[in-house]
Amino acid sequence: METHTDLPNLIRNGHKNMDAQSTEQKLGRLQQIFWHKNKHKPRIVILGAGYAGLTCAIGLQNLEAQVTLVNQHDYHYLTTLLHEPAVGRRDFSEVTVDLPSLLEHTAIELKLAKVTALDLESQTVYLSEAEGDAALNYDFLVIGLGSKPEFYAIPGLEENALTLNNWNEAVRLHLRVEETLLQYKEHPEESWRTNIVIGGAGLTGVELAGELADAYRKLSKDYGIPRKDLKVTLVDGSSTVLASCQACQDRVIPLATEILENKGIELVPNVHVASIEPNRVVLDDGNEIQAGLIIWTGGVRGNPLIEQSGLEINRQKRAVVNEFLQAEGHPEVFVLGDSAAATTENGDLLPPTAQVAIHQGPVAAENFHRVLEGLPMLTSTPKMMGVVLSLGHKDALAVIENKYHFSGWMARTIKNMIGYRYIAKLGGFKLVWAKLRRQNTATPAIIPPRHIPKRPLLQRLGIATFAGLLGTAAFSTLGSLASSLGWPLNTPAMLSEFLKAPLAVGWLVHGTIGTLLAWIYVFVFDKRWGGTSLMRGLFYGLIAFLTAQVLVMPMMGKGFFSSEMGALAPAMVIGSFLGHWLYAASASWIYERGIAIDYADLRTKLKPESDPPVESN
Repeated sequence: METHTDLPNLIRNGHKNMDAQSTEQKLGRLQQIFWHKNKHKPRIVILGAGYAGLTCAIGLQNLEAQVTLVNQHDYHYLTTLLHEPAVGRRDFSEVTVDLPSLLEHTAIELKLAKVTALDLESQTVYLSEAEGDAALNYDFLVIGLGSKPEFYAIPGLEENALTLNNWNEAVRLHLRVEETLLQYKEHPEESWRTNIVIGGAGLTGVELAGELADAYRKLSKDYGIPRKDLKVTLVDGSSTVLASCQACQDRVIPLATEILENKGIELVPNVHVASIEPNRVVLDDGNEIQAGLIIWTGGVRGNPLIEQSGLEINRQKRAVVNEFLQAEGHPEVFVLGDSAAATTENGDLLPPTAQVAIHQGPVAAENFHRVLEGLPMLTSTPKMMGVVLSLGHKDALAVIENKYHFSGWMARTIKNMIGYRYIAKLGGFKLVWAKLRRQNTATPAIIPPRHIPKRPLLQRLGIATFAGLLGTAAFSTLGSLASSLGWPLNTPAMLSEFLKAPLAVGWLVHGTIGTLLAWIYVFVFDKRWGGTSLMRGLFYGLIAFLTAQVLVMPMMGKGFFSSEMGALAPAMVIGSFLGHWLYAASASWIYERGIAIDYADLRTKLKPESDPPVESN
């Protein structure tokens, strides 16, 4: 396979002194690495189709590169919802996404294989496939292999406890809960079989305990076991539940504790698990708890392959990365999600959560686009929005930005909306509708919108002014043509009549209003909404139309609430809507083309006349 032996140094030096370089130097240095499409497209290999890996892959589907996504299974699952199907409240199809159908119409190659080793020196990934062992070379490597349970060398823990770290473990847990109750029915004298012990009262442990307590209500009827005989015990070494959750410290911990206790869950704080035996938990205070089922949610660590690869790791065995998510000492390797020891701008370690991974995947994808286009890379600075946890069928708690607290059905709705919003990012409304109907409908991935860097405010306002004037001119011209045919849609004429001023003043006022609306677009809709510029324009045009109908046109006696128009009122309303949509859609499209146009010019300007030298391994 062809590769570039100087790739790591070029990337490292391309960002080392960015502030001291001219624009062309900054962009040209990295671009020289990649602008060789006729000879060799860069090979990007992504390991793991979790939150970070899959969103990164989807963001690369229109990149001029060879992109391979390696995953052990043919599905993607929503880790934050696994505890619900694990106890039978959701169907497993609701929290999984079929990868072959999602990536079917993309240029991304999906390879179903288990990663067995990484050789960073030869830039090779070793795989175990159904056909046998294989090796895969890369120019760039994206590691999104997630985390593994941390057993802290506790004797018997790994052998005798279940975990909830992936889809297979959730299915196994679901089966084991019912198996335990069947064993109790056969041995009713062994009352300990109806006790489930959960080690670890973090987010996963607390959510699972709440779900199990609610599931027991149904299971007690199904198996004819009194509800009071079914127990859940939550053990943790801290003095409270959710002790490691910084966003939970104020109001969430007391409320969560109250909810769990009301469900009959026994909380055992301030003790650590000393060892695990079959159906027995030995605590470090000398006490023992017999249980029909033992579940461990007491912590996670980075995937062992990270440590074995030789990458620099922290004490949680997660790879140390820089602000661009590149592994320390290996700038051609990007590490995302639970595998990465990423930090905030203040240097604080980011928690291994879904919201961090979902942020990092698109950032990594955007940076690959930027390197190919010769633009500086983006830094990864996720904004922690808060935490939302479900504690059963009806109970839930949420804290947003450490300010807004919700509970009950509102928190439950927020959690569901977060899940469906993420699914919509993968496959749009079609995939969301399939999940609502509990179907695994073949749904192609959508192309996410590119991140266009913000320009200086005056420059953005200048482009918006140009876009607003052109959009208003199109709106006004068509309105004048409609007016000549007998339809009263000439807005400049209406404005001049209302102001009792010449027609030129009406055109000037209309242009000014159109410019102001375009400026509002810059502050409200400028790349903050997904979809195409035309879709944003449609929504923005609807707002402009309603504003005109409710405020402006009634003042002139020509609006929706006026009876002066008689039979022409409906036509005027329809024409006004179409005109405002035309204005907003065209202004949005012109603005975004204006923002992006000099990037395209710069890319052409910096394109080397000949390809860089290529060496073969």
